Amino acid sequence: ALASIRRSSAAAVAAALSDGKELLEIEFPPLIESKGQFDDFSNVEVLDANRDFGVQLALEPEIQAAASKAELWLCFADEGEAQLAREAWPGAMYGEATT
Repeated sequence: ALASIRRSSAAAVAAALSDGKELLEIEFPPLIESKGQFDDFSNVEVLDANRDFGVQLALEPEIQAAASKAELWLCFADEGEAQLAREAWPGAMYGEATT
C-alpha cells in the first residue's frame, strides 16, 4: 500500500512541477503498513517513517526526471533530523535524494 501511495505521490509531484509549481508539501500515512488505527506508536516511529518516505519519494524516477538536483530540496524538521537521515541512508542514496 505504501509503495502505491509513493508512486501516486511521485506522479502528482512530477505533474505539479511540470505545471510550474515550485513549493509542494506532501502529507501521507507513513505507518499504514505497520500499524492499525488503534495501535500506539511513538513519535520516533513516525519521524523515521516520514524520513524514509521522503527519501524514497525523492528518488522516484518521475521526480528525478521532472526536477534537477538543484531544483529539488528535501527538507527535514531540523538539523538533528537531517543527521538521522544521513545515518539511516548513508552514502549515495542520501546524496542522490538530497543534493
